Amino acid sequence: MIPLQRVSLLRPAPSELPQGGNAARVRGCSGAIGGANPLFLNFNLYILQFVYLPMSANSPLHDNLIVDKTFNFAVLIVHFVRKLQETRNFVIANQLIKSGTSIGANVREAQNSESLADFIHKFKIAAKEADETEYWILLCKEAVKDLNLSEIETLLMEIKIIQKILTKIIASSKNKQKINK
Repeated sequence: MIPLQRVSLLRPAPSELPQGGNAARVRGCSGAIGGANPLFLNFNLYILQFVYLPMSANSPLHDNLIVDKTFNFAVLIVHFVRKLQETRNFVIANQLIKSGTSIGANVREAQNSESLADFIHKFKIAAKEADETEYWILLCKEAVKDLNLSEIETLLMEIKIIQKILTKIIASSKNKQKINK
């Protein structure tokens, strides 16, 4: 059995923020992005629920919400694709494994971006992959009948959360880009 990690997506209270309001330095609140141009983003997400994700003992946690979330989502996709392959839905499985794991790969690549524009570009690619992944999951929900519906709903909930986070990161980064010009 895979242990579960409890992930909260609530914004920290102002009293928890260090001086300067830098949410990236608060444990459990992501935003620090490594690389040549470190950025500090404060995600204003008000999702009032806890999400339980499978975590392996060797899971590479980075204290970065989106890196961790997309990695854990990729693990869920790999397990789900195995079930799709068992039902002989190879074309959908192939598309889903590519798009579902690509989200996290692009987010990880953005951590070492060379510029703010490069960072934004990589996150836009991750957002496009998230949209494609949502499409394939919805297709599974409607067209593949031999699958666990609750597992599909969990994947849909996770991809929606990831899409919201990616959108917020892109918007915040674009605002920072405008300020720096």
